[in-house]
Amino acid sequence: MIASILKSMRLFVLLNEPSQEISVNEMENAYFDFVEQIKLINAFKDYSYAFRTLNFVRIELSNTNRGKKCT
Repeated sequence: MIASILKSMRLFVLLNEPSQEISVNEMENAYFDFVEQIKLINAFKDYSYAFRTLNFVRIELSNTNRGKKCT
C-alpha cells in the first residue's frame, strides 16, 4: 500500500527525531523526496484512492507531534 510506503519515508523518520540532530539539507532532501512521491500519487486516475492516501498522510503528520512537548 502506498500509504505505508509514504509513512516509512525518511521525512517521517526525521520528524520523529530531535531537530537539533538534523541538518537543514537533510530535511530538504527528505521533503523533496516526499513531494515527488505525492506527485506520483496524484498522477493516478483513481482520485478517490489518491484522496484516501493523502488523507492518511495528513493524519500521520498530525500524529507525529501529538503528545510531545518541546524541551
